[in-house]
Amino acid sequence: MKKILAILLIAILTMGVSFAEAESLKIPEAGKTLMLPSSLTSIKAEAFQGNTTFEAVTFGENVEQIGAAAFSGCSNLRLVTFGNPDTVIAETEDASQEAAFQGCSDSLVFIADREGNVSSYAQSHEILFGTQISTYRAVLIGNNYEDLAGTVYAGNVLNGCIEDACYYMTPMLNLLKVNPFETYTVPDVTEKEFREAISTGFADSSTGTPYDVSLFYYSGHGAEGGKLLCTNYFTAERSSAISNDGMITASELKTLLDKVPGQKIVIVDACYSGALINRGEEADVDSFTEDFLSAFSEDGLESRAGELGKSDYFVITACSKDEKSYNMKSGDRWYGAMTYGLMQGMGFDRLGEDNGMYFCTRTNEICADSDGDGKLTFAELAAYIPKKVKDMMRNSDYTQSVKVWPASTSESATFTDVVFIP
Repeated sequence: MKKILAILLIAILTMGVSFAEAESLKIPEAGKTLMLPSSLTSIKAEAFQGNTTFEAVTFGENVEQIGAAAFSGCSNLRLVTFGNPDTVIAETEDASQEAAFQGCSDSLVFIADREGNVSSYAQSHEILFGTQISTYRAVLIGNNYEDLAGTVYAGNVLNGCIEDACYYMTPMLNLLKVNPFETYTVPDVTEKEFREAISTGFADSSTGTPYDVSLFYYSGHGAEGGKLLCTNYFTAERSSAISNDGMITASELKTLLDKVPGQKIVIVDACYSGALINRGEEADVDSFTEDFLSAFSEDGLESRAGELGKSDYFVITACSKDEKSYNMKSGDRWYGAMTYGLMQGMGFDRLGEDNGMYFCTRTNEICADSDGDGKLTFAELAAYIPKKVKDMMRNSDYTQSVKVWPASTSESATFTDVVFIP
């Protein structure tokens, strides 16, 4: 799986520029990472003082010392990665001189593979310190179902759900500039295959960390109570009128995903999916369904250097618990309304084509980026997608209200926003 250094998904930055010789160092373009040569053993005092063109610095394992005020005033610097956790960071040499990292970003984070001189410096200067490496995984399921014309389930076929998972969501997650997901995508799954997809796609999560990020996406039929219908639901011989054969209940989905460590993002484009987080048409719903109470809640650690707090789940559902969700068609292209809103919000569209199949491609506008910083927070997506879907439904007879968890910091005492960089 692709491993990317991260803290809270906030300090994830763009690809770096490498330099071969210390004597010929050049400052990279704005927004880049300054990666110093492995042969470098020290950074002189005031070496990069006041430079605002880079957002991250990576030091090799041979760097033993960083001079006073070396990076002071680098106001855009937010991530520093140390190859040597025992690098000595000099204090000020006189009252007129600034500390090595004074005046950097308020969200500055130090990362090293263990505690040492670097972590001690971070603690004494109130800089966040972490040692974690995050793994990004995604499991995506899209069910169109088999045509069962002439049976009681005639008309059960859906258009666009496989496309949502395979040709829109998967390429989008693979194409993210900085934190692309390793994806496991399966179409038209039975109940057994649904479980196997989660266990296979998240197979290496047993060795994961609390800083891992795992995304689960489903597009297909949903039933009241947040049940997700598998392909064998329409052919199963039920043992009773209330049998759950052929479906995944809310409680089982919780059980399956609880086994996956770290931060979890759940996106469900299905009818009645708001029941997963007990979101109806009420103006304000404070409680969860009993099945999801322990899973979709804020039970993370208190936020502090070296052990950053986070909620376990972020959730987007296509509609409220008492609504249906809808697929739409443009030309000969089908797509889920909520999935399309998510794609547009993240700066993608359904424009690419390969052998007759449509794939998502980049656009020039990240629609949900309300503050224009090039990064998307969950809060920005949570604000954009419901409005986009409502606008899409404006000229139809349908109503579809996208629901999210958490909707605001007031719903989660340890709420830490997720950041995507399209």
